[in-house]
Amino acid sequence: MQQNGMTQQQVDRIIQQRYSCRTFAQAPLPDGVIKKITRLLTDRTGPFGAKVRFCLMDKGAAAATRGQKLSTYGIIKGARWFIAGAVRQGIHAMEDYGFCLEHIILELTAQELATCWLGASYKRSAFARMLQLQEAELLPAVTPVGFAAAKPSLTARVVRFAARARKRKPWHKLFFADAPGDPLSRQQAGLWAPCLENVRLAPSASNRQPWRIIHEAGGQVFHFYMQPTPGYDRVVKGVHLQRLDMGIAMLHFQLSAQARNLPGTWVRKDPAHTPWTYIVSWQGRSA
Repeated sequence: MQQNGMTQQQVDRIIQQRYSCRTFAQAPLPDGVIKKITRLLTDRTGPFGAKVRFCLMDKGAAAATRGQKLSTYGIIKGARWFIAGAVRQGIHAMEDYGFCLEHIILELTAQELATCWLGASYKRSAFARMLQLQEAELLPAVTPVGFAAAKPSLTARVVRFAARARKRKPWHKLFFADAPGDPLSRQQAGLWAPCLENVRLAPSASNRQPWRIIHEAGGQVFHFYMQPTPGYDRVVKGVHLQRLDMGIAMLHFQLSAQARNLPGTWVRKDPAHTPWTYIVSWQGRSA
């Protein structure tokens, strides 16, 4: 999915089409599909400047040649192929990683391939060895990739229900005009309303949606904040899951804005005191 070549309808459709698939078809992926996936896994740089390297892993080959069991503890069924990535430790490394991996996931969705964000439910040590993770690097999350099975497993249905996968917070709890207590309406958001809606549809750990966005009235500036969820705000082995979520939200907003010819850039300028953690701001500019 090329950022500059997608129409707004295509971006919206892919974001709406993406879902967390936990049951994959047993049929092997054709060589041509594997080559397409591999071509997407070039090194990428996130909006904060961290470089991320990705690797496509064959679960069967890992067990046969290296004795590594790429386990997801039964959460994912039938998947043979996985994508994992490494990023150097840094203040906004998690946001950059979330941004880059979600971009790959949406590109895979455009090719009718299924994926699922895994931030905790996988054997990190085995994936890290396959990735040849370096001392200064982090492995924040992985995703299986392949064709979805015709029918999800019982485990997948239970996990999807537990994660409340079909539910999203309403606008008035996520988007605000000038201050946290002043909900932003779709009419106030104007041309930017679809960009915010695509943020609302973004995946997050257990669907907690930690992002909060304040729009400067009458302008093109959107301030992104994180409202940490108790139990999800811990840093485990250098990984903060909800900062990954913030990177995903940033990617959804940027792709949606670019597809609508609403140019802008990411800047750091915390405008006011809020009860949330400031992350970044989108500074729009005239086309």
